[in-house]
Amino acid sequence: MSNGAPNDPSTNRSMFSKYTEERTFATILSFGCVIIGVAYILSLLLEVPLAPQLLDMGPPYSIAIVYGIAVTIPMVVLLKAFMNSTYPPFLRFREDQIEFISRLGFKLTSSRILLISLVAGIGEELLFRGVFQTYLSNQGPLLLSIIIPNILFGLLHARTIAYALIAGAAGCYFGIVFVLTGSLIVPILAHALYDFVALAIARREIEQRQVKV
Repeated sequence: MSNGAPNDPSTNRSMFSKYTEERTFATILSFGCVIIGVAYILSLLLEVPLAPQLLDMGPPYSIAIVYGIAVTIPMVVLLKAFMNSTYPPFLRFREDQIEFISRLGFKLTSSRILLISLVAGIGEELLFRGVFQTYLSNQGPLLLSIIIPNILFGLLHARTIAYALIAGAAGCYFGIVFVLTGSLIVPILAHALYDFVALAIARREIEQRQVKV
């Protein structure tokens, strides 16, 4: 009997496992794409054009990219401090996050991390900053236009209370960045870059633990 033959049970299991992994990844990525679609539909219903926020407002693209990288740095510094902290509540939260990511159902390759980060950065910023924050800023106080969308943003990430609070705070940060720069490109880039770094760190932690086992 030859190894890897079509009827080899081990080969069939491997193919099924790979199919399941790809399907799980596609499902998660599709959710992010749905958010992009929802943002576009709501922008039409609420009469909040997204194109000017991406193309015409704020600094030139080259400067917006520099800003996006710059505003990501403080978040990455905080993330590194969090990963190195021995404070018990931080330790528990960190372990919970690593455990959750390790059970997503697919391996975190570089290409998958990049796609997830891009889709999340684009979709969530279009919806929460581009649509909700812009719409509310035209209706009332600027402060409320930043806070209210990020209550929803935190609830979207409410796997745990701690994670919801952290996500809400991050959303407020992106909201302030949007106001100060006037460009939606900057928070999109910062969001995507931060997610990429965070997932890359999570992948490294997962791989190191697998080696130890």
